Amino acid sequence: MALVTADVPTSPLAQTEAQTDPVPSGPVTSNPWKPVWQLSKPSTWTLTLATGTGTVVRTLTGTSTAAAVRASWDGYRQDGTRVNGNYTWTLTAGPRDGPRART
Repeated sequence: MALVTADVPTSPLAQTEAQTDPVPSGPVTSNPWKPVWQLSKPSTWTLTLATGTGTVVRTLTGTSTAAAVRASWDGYRQDGTRVNGNYTWTLTAGPRDGPRART
């Protein structure tokens, strides 16, 4: 038996589902925000959380071994102070077998 590499490009990373509902009354340590994104393959990811004016308050990173990206945020900044008001999030993910993509 011989294995032959078939110069076939890898498929791009794609989002197939997302569950990003907010936590009523905001996330806290005992009830964090736990979003889940279902991607088409395993990835490395960065979740950036920012205030309504765009100031980054927290950055979470991880590597998924399956296609689901699971994060958890307790509503606190990197420095340990509480975030008040509205916030936005950006998930940046890259397939573990190719270049990074933004979702």
